[in-house]
Amino acid sequence: MAVRLGEARGVGLVGMEEGLRKLRSGGRARRLNHRLNALDRTTPKAMLERGLGLRQIALVTVRAAYSTTIGNLAFALPDACASTAEIGRRGLAEMDWRARTRGAPRRIPAEGRG
Repeated sequence: MAVRLGEARGVGLVGMEEGLRKLRSGGRARRLNHRLNALDRTTPKAMLERGLGLRQIALVTVRAAYSTTIGNLAFALPDACASTAEIGRRGLAEMDWRARTRGAPRRIPAEGRG
């Protein structure tokens, strides 16, 4: 759905939150919980990444910590819309940072010093 929507609108960038890292679990079902968490977190991202890559749309993942709080301060929108706008803003900033660091000239060590 997201891939078709991006293709229909002609977007070149999709921002996605990374969400929580690893959930802690213990007890008898620990191994099963770890397996399910890994599947739940990696499979949708891989499918989205592949679909967008086939259509030459970039996928940027950003850490979504405090996105609702910061979004409410920056944007006069409801909570869900403000957090989405903040994640989009972070995605654009990430792409801008990547473009600046890739295009920057690399330092070449002076002859005989390295």
